Order: sequence, then structure tokens, then C-alpha cells
Amino acid sequence: MPYAHDGTFHLFYLFDRRGHKSKWGLGAHQWAHAASEDLVHWTEYPIAIGIDDEKEGSICTGSIIFHEGRYYAFYAVRMCDGSPAQLTAAVSEDGIHFVKSHRVFTLQPPYDGASARDPKVIRDAGGLFHMFVTTSLLQGEEGRGCLAHLVSEDLADWKTVDPLVVLDIGDQPECSDYFRLGEYYYLVYSNFGTARYFFSTQPFGPWQAPEENVVAEQAYRVPKAAEWKDGRILFAGFYVDPDVDYGGTVCFYEARGMADGRLEFLPVAEMDENQ
Repeated sequence: MPYAHDGTFHLFYLFDRRGHKSKWGLGAHQWAHAASEDLVHWTEYPIAIGIDDEKEGSICTGSIIFHEGRYYAFYAVRMCDGSPAQLTAAVSEDGIHFVKSHRVFTLQPPYDGASARDPKVIRDAGGLFHMFVTTSLLQGEEGRGCLAHLVSEDLADWKTVDPLVVLDIGDQPECSDYFRLGEYYYLVYSNFGTARYFFSTQPFGPWQAPEENVVAEQAYRVPKAAEWKDGRILFAGFYVDPDVDYGGTVCFYEARGMADGRLEFLPVAEMDENQ
């Protein structure tokens, strides 16, 4: 979960000790944190958002947004009792020490609240906040994967609007991301372990997909993006390490936009050993 602000590149990521087996298979994930001012020298910080209540089964993937002098980390909590996942936020004055707000809400029908996760929060040009949430759109006994779409004026009270994306398959679009690069808006999400990107000339679609729209390559897991200096878009994702059930080694790519909306993915110059 990369995020850049005020000359510092933050990498938040899920800390996992037992290959997703802790907490009865919920993972017991917590947000770990490293940061850099030059992408070469990194400082590791204590756990940014941790499990401090036995009812919490996992602190899931989310996103960071800065507003009125504070960092807001939005995420979902998988609950040990099987109740719907709680969407919530933690707040920080310095981007390092976060305090849970304990203000929670759950997705309501027609969305599947139990599977809600991976909230991505952005602010549009008019100042309205948008949240995209991984879930399914319920249709009788069947469900299609979708990104629920919620809006807010204050990052506290959220109103449900029409889905941003509804898939024609049951698999849910995980770890979504959203950014603008040049004249295009981009939406990224992962299915079956592979991330793909879509683009539009309008902020919220309709979306187009180039013939080859994989982010970097198929083995690159759940990458998310951050805007770095000079408007550069950097992706952080991971490659699965040998002999592990979950997790791996982080790798960064820089996305460059083309005139037709396609992206190319290049090594990050500061990290390229060949430079």
C-alpha cells in the first residue's frame, strides 16, 4: 500500500507470520511500515495499525489519504465471529503513529458485507471523497464481483451509490487502485492473483482495456500505486517467495503513459542496479 506525501514515500504492507493461517485462517494481518525520501535508503517503523482486540481476525489491505493536516488510513477488519467486515479508519498526525477511530460501518444490500475489504479512498476535483470497496453484488443466490462505490463530504459519513465496476464473473476485484496520469484516469484491480488496468477519459468510466492490460506481468501480485515526485506513478507489489503460502518480496515499477492510454512498466531509476 504505497503512499507518497511531502517528499516521503511510505510503503505500508501486510505483516504475516504464518502464511495466512493465524486467527483460524483469517491471517491476523497487521499494517507494517517502511519509508524513504530517496527510494534508496529506507527506515522501518513499528507496526502502524495492529490487532489490539481479540475479535479482530485481520487488518486488511486499504489506502491512505491526507486531509486537513492528518493522514487517514482506511481499511477493513475481518471479524473472528464471521460477522460482516467492518470498514473503518485510523488517523495520524505524522504518518507513522496511527490511532484507531473506532468509527465503523458495514456494507448493506445489495452488497455482500461479509466480504467487504480493500477500501480505496480518493478525492475528486470538486472536493468530494470516493471510496471503492471489494465485494460482490448480490443477485438472488448468485453474486458477481464488484467494486462498491461510496461518497462522503467529510471522510466520516458515507453514502452508497452505484457500483464503480460490476464483473461478469463471481471472482471479486481485489486491491483496487485509482490514479490520473496525463489525460487519462486509470483503475487497477486484481483477479486470480493478476493485476490489470483500465483507462478512461472520464473520472469514473466508462472504462476501456487495451489488448494487453496486465500490470508489469502476471506473476506480479496485488500491486498498488502512488504518485511520486514530478507526477511519476510508482507501483509496489510482490513476487511470491519459494516455499511460502502467502507473501513474498516487494518490487517496484514505474508506469509511463502513452498517447493512446496504454501504460508501459519500467524499472524505477533510483532502484535500478544497472544505472
